[in-house]
Amino acid sequence: MVRLVVDGTAVQRASGSFGRYRVYLDGVEIHLRRTQLRMLFFLAAARILRDAEGWVNTQEMVGVPHDADFDSEELRTTMIKYVYALKAALNRPKNALIVNKPRGWYRIEIPAIEIEMNEEGMAKFDCLFIDQILPRVVEKLTVLRALRREGVPHA
Repeated sequence: MVRLVVDGTAVQRASGSFGRYRVYLDGVEIHLRRTQLRMLFFLAAARILRDAEGWVNTQEMVGVPHDADFDSEELRTTMIKYVYALKAALNRPKNALIVNKPRGWYRIEIPAIEIEMNEEGMAKFDCLFIDQILPRVVEKLTVLRALRREGVPHA
């Protein structure tokens, strides 16, 4: 089973600048760019907060309400590039960690119970909507883990 920790702690480079953010995939530390971490956060949050499907649309990942009349081919093309860059950074060639369906829908292929969020690290990650979503994600993960400890299946 694949385990993901969305840490969000800024990683200091040798030059002293902070340009990457820490995540762990199966215990291996990976440094992601800001855009990659944002996308991974939204993919993980969708998997945790939504039904078992956990699909998220590119519009939601850039902050456009899902019901807005918004159909930008340029945005879709840009997001596809970002998703491929995220896939490459996560380096999972044997099995697809992020899958998609037509019209810009994406999902992370990790069960919600196998995802962790570093609340402190992600709270410091200054990005639109994360401060609104993070508390709900942490609360839902707490409930899922409690259910698992009680032996509730599929938690």
